[in-house]
Amino acid sequence: AAGEAAHGADSLATADALDLLTLVLVGAERAATPEALDLVERAIAVRERLQGADSPALAHTLRGLGKLATASNQLDKAASCLGRAQAIYRQQLGDEDALTIEVTVVLASVSYRRGDYRAAQALLEVVLPVQERLLGPDHAKVAGTVNGLASTLYQLGEYTRALELWERALDIRRRTLAPDDPALAQSLNNVAL
Repeated sequence: AAGEAAHGADSLATADALDLLTLVLVGAERAATPEALDLVERAIAVRERLQGADSPALAHTLRGLGKLATASNQLDKAASCLGRAQAIYRQQLGDEDALTIEVTVVLASVSYRRGDYRAAQALLEVVLPVQERLLGPDHAKVAGTVNGLASTLYQLGEYTRALELWERALDIRRRTLAPDDPALAQSLNNVAL
């Protein structure tokens, strides 16, 4: 890459350039290509060598790789990267930082997709009260987390609790979203189950 030619393979400028190139590939809907995954892994290696294993910049790049791996259905890789990013964000930024919250929700989604419903439940039950406190109980992101927790509980056979949470998500979405929003349709479908 041009960044490597100008700055060398082990420079932060190269890692930044690799991150930017990855964003371009994601924007071009090439997120699941081996090329994109390789670029991010190279950026991670450079960041770990130069910035250390607990750098927020490393966490950002790990988060990106976790999302790319999720898009390409490499769920074990996604869980590993997102778990590392979450640990760094929690240590460096705290549990109430927007990045910590976001990566926790994405990690819960990956856990759900892997069939690890208990892990998804635990993550969502930790992040939900934080979101409610920071965003308010009627925020669309809260509704998304409530919906995810309900779906997880449904998979665990906790049908009554799942229905209560789906109804809550539906109530929030009815008040906060447009009538033709797909998330509202999802909530209506969930309650109908």
